[in-house]
Amino acid sequence: MKKSEPAGREQLLQRVRALVEQGKADEALKLIKSVDGTDPVLMNAAGVCYLRAGRPAKAVEVFHRLCVGDGLGVRAGTSPLHVANFAAALLLSGNLNGCRHKLRLVDRSHPVAVQLHSAIARWEGSLGAWQRVLLRLGMFEPERPIGLDGPAGAFV
Repeated sequence: MKKSEPAGREQLLQRVRALVEQGKADEALKLIKSVDGTDPVLMNAAGVCYLRAGRPAKAVEVFHRLCVGDGLGVRAGTSPLHVANFAAALLLSGNLNGCRHKLRLVDRSHPVAVQLHSAIARWEGSLGAWQRVLLRLGMFEPERPIGLDGPAGAFV
């Protein structure tokens, strides 16, 4: 499939979403891998599939390729959805600071950003006063990835 085939891509995305909703994220990934691997919409879908399959490190790799240019910063014109999903992958892989950095680039009202901010706030609320002080000083990280309410990432 080429980027110029939006109808075919939309049908593929519908099949991918249906498989993911059935708990078959790995099967959905196989579908995505069988077509153009450079299409940003399909790369995003692959990253979401990795998140839903419980493989956030692979999702980080996909979203890094999708969002980051030659330097360290996010490529200009990158979709806020892709950046928000990148932040989700970072959070679920245990990189709270990386997640927060990416979240600064996304409107707080974006649904994925709302989910991430809520999860971080809930986790921070579970900390003791001293841990919150250390967190603000950048000297405290979660012992394990912070969990989300609901499914990770979004297709659209």
